[in-house]
Amino acid sequence: MTQVPGEAGVTVAINDASLLPPDAARPVVWFHNEVLLSRELRRRRLPALLRHRPTAIFCGTEQASHASRLLPFRARVILPHGLPPAILAAPPASAPPPPHALFISQAYRGLAGLIDFWRTSIAPARPDTRLTAHIAAADLPRHRALAESAPSISLLPRLPSHAIPALLAGARLLLAPGHRSETFCLAAAEAIAMGVPVVTFGTGALKERVRHGRTGFICRDRADMAQHTLALLTDDALWSRLHANALATRHNAGWNQVAQQWEKHFVEAKP
Repeated sequence: MTQVPGEAGVTVAINDASLLPPDAARPVVWFHNEVLLSRELRRRRLPALLRHRPTAIFCGTEQASHASRLLPFRARVILPHGLPPAILAAPPASAPPPPHALFISQAYRGLAGLIDFWRTSIAPARPDTRLTAHIAAADLPRHRALAESAPSISLLPRLPSHAIPALLAGARLLLAPGHRSETFCLAAAEAIAMGVPVVTFGTGALKERVRHGRTGFICRDRADMAQHTLALLTDDALWSRLHANALATRHNAGWNQVAQQWEKHFVEAKP
């Protein structure tokens, strides 16, 4: 829970209305996770929601669309996450990177299917390409046997945030199948801001993060994903075009720009 400075006296809690103090001024709950009525009931948060009737802040329209209309929010506002300066300041690529794809997410968000996809649809067509999946260290043992079925796949522990810009700088694309519980997908947002195209099925928030044909591709099925993945891995002109389009999204992606949106909604506006 934190206070937004200014005369408006906004009080912000993360994910949980029960964190708000009894006398919270202009209460706000900033949701980073799925917002489900069943979860709010199970975790006994409904009394706090009824008491405060806070404004709900969502990361995107997909997340907001799944929040039950029965939840007693005063208002519903969509404000995206900002991206760190190191991502936004990274220089454009001087040349297309080698044919190297990344997966940076929780393993349950499609890794097993992605390994099978790579093994059957990408590696046979282009043995010179490779996929590196960065996942939580605890998930590595359960997926190593799958990865060993294709020598072009590597599984590594998830890197700290300060190492992500260098990792993305050496990647040709990010594979992010998507998951219904994905509310923003910071990995995809950071990749695009670095000029790395994203290939996805568009599940969850991925349909919002990716602009089809401009910053990546939203695929209908595995065959469609294979076509777009192979094209980005091998077609330098296509990659360079999407790289430039992706870099152009940086101008409104920083936390300063997001903070201005917060101020517009909660500080400059009259209580």
